[in-house]
Amino acid sequence: EILKANALRGGKIRPMVVLYKAVASIVSIGSGFSIGREGPIAQIGAALGSAFGQLLKLPAARLKNLVACGVAAGIAGVFNTPIAGVMFASEVILRDFGANALNTIVVAAVTASIISRIFLGDHPSFDVPTYVLHDPMEIFLYFGLGVLAALTAVLFMIVLEQSEARFEKWQFPEWLKPACGGLVIGCMGYFFPQIFGAGLATIEDALHGNLPLTILLGLIFIKILATSISLGAGSSGGVFAP
Repeated sequence: EILKANALRGGKIRPMVVLYKAVASIVSIGSGFSIGREGPIAQIGAALGSAFGQLLKLPAARLKNLVACGVAAGIAGVFNTPIAGVMFASEVILRDFGANALNTIVVAAVTASIISRIFLGDHPSFDVPTYVLHDPMEIFLYFGLGVLAALTAVLFMIVLEQSEARFEKWQFPEWLKPACGGLVIGCMGYFFPQIFGAGLATIEDALHGNLPLTILLGLIFIKILATSISLGAGSSGGVFAP
């Protein structure tokens, strides 16, 4: 949606998107849909930037830059990652690493990160334990992991697209589709409660080796299915954390 706004509408996004997206995402994530918070905050930040630019009647080029600034600020604030916010907004949203564009994006991201740290503290998203390479041959395991992760990513995209297509073709009231999706997620979560929400706590447990192998293997496929159903049914959330 953000890319469409920049490419087709000169960066114009309806200001009400801020309110609608915030409420929809809070309800969706809070009620347990298997989705993340990075997608919504990017769209909310973009809408804020666009609304500010439209209020000042800025030209399209400046409006697009403010959209990217809003995205960078949103990601930096919610994840405490100003550099990631700058890189994502510059590379994906604006596709411009020029000094004029980069300066404003950096200021927005750093400011958002500082404000976030005042209220939420200076804590990383995950407490990552220290890893040690005991044998050079272990590097081949990481190559294998890269291949498996890529194949899993392709599987995720295919399942997600199929889920969205199925729900779109389903002749059923649009406003009831999220309820049906929620019922399915609730049944899945009865057996795998780790799928609820973004799964940040589950990621933390996995990093520290606190999850059984059977649970980990099951979550690879159950989480893909749960997130695909959540988004296909119409809940409001992101896919990065899942």
